[in-house]
Amino acid sequence: FHALVQNHTSTAPDNIALIAGAREISYAELDVAVDNVKAKIGRVEVGDRIAVACADRVQRVVAFLAILQLGAVYVPLDPSHPEDRHQVVLQDASPTCVIEDDKIVHLGQGDADLREQADGLAYILYTSGTTGTPKGVMITPENLANMATHQVSLCPDGPPLVLQLAAPSFDAWIWEVCLALGQGGTLVLPEQVAQPMGDDLAKLISTHGISHLT
Repeated sequence: FHALVQNHTSTAPDNIALIAGAREISYAELDVAVDNVKAKIGRVEVGDRIAVACADRVQRVVAFLAILQLGAVYVPLDPSHPEDRHQVVLQDASPTCVIEDDKIVHLGQGDADLREQADGLAYILYTSGTTGTPKGVMITPENLANMATHQVSLCPDGPPLVLQLAAPSFDAWIWEVCLALGQGGTLVLPEQVAQPMGDDLAKLISTHGISHLT
């Protein structure tokens, strides 16, 4: 998937990748931001887990792409979730660092056994835990690539304008990012913390000419 994004950066660098309120970020600008985060993360080993707790929606997308490009494993933390859930995820995933918007907290080497288990993964999503302890669902780069390939059929009229509505801990968040950026389209990130509904949602769709939403 991230190779598709880099290809769009090469062929259409000035196209808009992200819209967040009054901010418009081109594919070229997104690429620079991703490289900056990669430099801050530093050296990683295959299988290293990196948790992302960004409240800033743009920074979360940037972090996601940076982690994929580094060959590490993306582990999302939703800032709206209680701290005890975060601790369960952090203890289970044993990440080497946590990205919090402009800050990166390095936690050490992480669990070596977990690194071996996570070798070859793209990301780990944790279940809600309503029936017990949240459990990590492991997704490979091949799974991600297959989804991006399938999404081509969803865009017969060209690059999509996708409204991001899903919470970052859900798989639909990744579906939205991949649909927009994997097809060379634009991901529109609502400014408000709460999910837009009713008239607010209709206004967003109309203002940006949204073609896809979940």
